[in-house]
Amino acid sequence: MSVQWGTFAPDSAPSYRRLQTLGLTVAIRHYNDRSVPGLGGLSFGMPIAWSLLGVWLAEEIGNQVRPLSCANAIEAAVMVQALKERRKRARGHRKLAGVSDTSFKALSGRGAYVTQPYRMGTVEPLLRLGLVVGASQRFNLYRLAPPGERILQNLKAEQNKLRAWATGSSLTPIGRLAPDAPLPAASAKLLERQLRDYGDAHRRRALLDLPEEVLREANMTSAEPPTGIEQAHWNDMRSGVALIQLRKAALDAIAVIEEQLTSSGRAGLTVHQAAEAAGSKLEQTAVLASTMLARDDTSPGQLAHEFARVCRSSAEVVIAELARRDGTVIRLLPNGQVGLGPAGGQLATGMDDEADQEGLGETATVIPELPRIHNLYALKRDLQLSMADH
Repeated sequence: MSVQWGTFAPDSAPSYRRLQTLGLTVAIRHYNDRSVPGLGGLSFGMPIAWSLLGVWLAEEIGNQVRPLSCANAIEAAVMVQALKERRKRARGHRKLAGVSDTSFKALSGRGAYVTQPYRMGTVEPLLRLGLVVGASQRFNLYRLAPPGERILQNLKAEQNKLRAWATGSSLTPIGRLAPDAPLPAASAKLLERQLRDYGDAHRRRALLDLPEEVLREANMTSAEPPTGIEQAHWNDMRSGVALIQLRKAALDAIAVIEEQLTSSGRAGLTVHQAAEAAGSKLEQTAVLASTMLARDDTSPGQLAHEFARVCRSSAEVVIAELARRDGTVIRLLPNGQVGLGPAGGQLATGMDDEADQEGLGETATVIPELPRIHNLYALKRDLQLSMADH
């Protein structure tokens, strides 16, 4: 079976982000974490350094500014320079366009940077990889743990620059922290060790030890796992892939209805008309719903099976439920018809400054479709390059 990666990042809608969760966020997050525990949205190593520097800087300046604001400011400062140099992975193209005040005070202010910084993808791995200590996944409560301190030991020059910047000096070049720059080799080696050995690491380690090409060629319809992958781990991966494929099919059906509403200029379609327009997409959705129902569902409240059962209902019932669950691109109107939602008709024109934290960090090249599995392999390659470059 040929499986293609999908990405679920918002587009550049001017007023509303096209995040169509369909009520599946909890279930998809569950399967991502069951496949790669504790990875969060991490797909390359440098965001860990930015976030650790933010926690360090807050302590260094006496907690005058909270760790979250410090980390966001550091990331924004990195991106200001990266955008000028046209470096890869730069974020904030619109938010930071024409910024002239690069003081710490300005860049640590509310709204100075994008609402979905890379930092958000590090909240979970910082704690679950043992790089910080904290009572919960609340960034402002984090303090550096010894492994986190050791990761920063090879960034002393950058720490000195950031300390001076935070206490009133001008921002100086910090190219070593650029988004496409490698981590120092020793830091990359330590992060790889934490991935392999810290906490609930056995599933991460199994995938890290499995060659990428083996997983790419794996048959996701087979109940037999590749060598080195435990059966329960494989079952969760297969269920997660089935759910994401089902969600994509449902979103394809919604897209057809959006196009019909946009091109016709009509305020609404009856549920029957919408179902007729999306007929072939709904057939594919029903097939994938059957696949999901044939897989185990370990998600909270069996949310995946609940959605799959809906998707095997009559076409009119499916359309009404999808419109109710979406509410962003299409929605169920008070008169029972299906109309455009607040982001309806704002068709994708490109990537926004932000990225869905359950989406992909890099160009997708491997299967299965669970984003964190892809991100783990992307991170593995990034750390290997970091270690090879030094």
